[in-house]
Amino acid sequence: MRALTPADRRHRAGDSAASGRGAQRRPGDPAVDAQIAGAAYLYERAASAPPLEFLPTFRGRVGSTHETPERLEGELPAGVRPLMAERPPWEPDPPLEELRASRFPKLVISGGHSSVFEAVCDALAEHVRARRAVIGGRGHTIPATGQPYYACLHE
Repeated sequence: MRALTPADRRHRAGDSAASGRGAQRRPGDPAVDAQIAGAAYLYERAASAPPLEFLPTFRGRVGSTHETPERLEGELPAGVRPLMAERPPWEPDPPLEELRASRFPKLVISGGHSSVFEAVCDALAEHVRARRAVIGGRGHTIPATGQPYYACLHE
């Protein structure tokens, strides 16, 4: 098994295809720009990459605590294919001003495992006036923390 790497990456931070549009990231944050550039490389190759190459690379980039088996069996192949086809997370342009103005409570949670995710979550929470929480212990798989996650939702 080999992981996809950005060795021949064409997109650098700041390139239009890799820079993102959404207001959910801080422009010019080098760590965020580098993460987007690496992820852009991964998503560009997703259509031609075997799921067994895509999944561990994706999991590594998001800080997943799940191990990738040597063979994808059961529900895993069916879950990887939609992931490979989804829109990259830096492309959406959510209605942040509407969210900020709305009166319902908002919560932004992260796993404390990635300076990139923390920067994005901090900026998002600040922008929409959300309560901000960090729940460590399971990386990107925050609901798997169980009680800490459920307690945070009910605060």
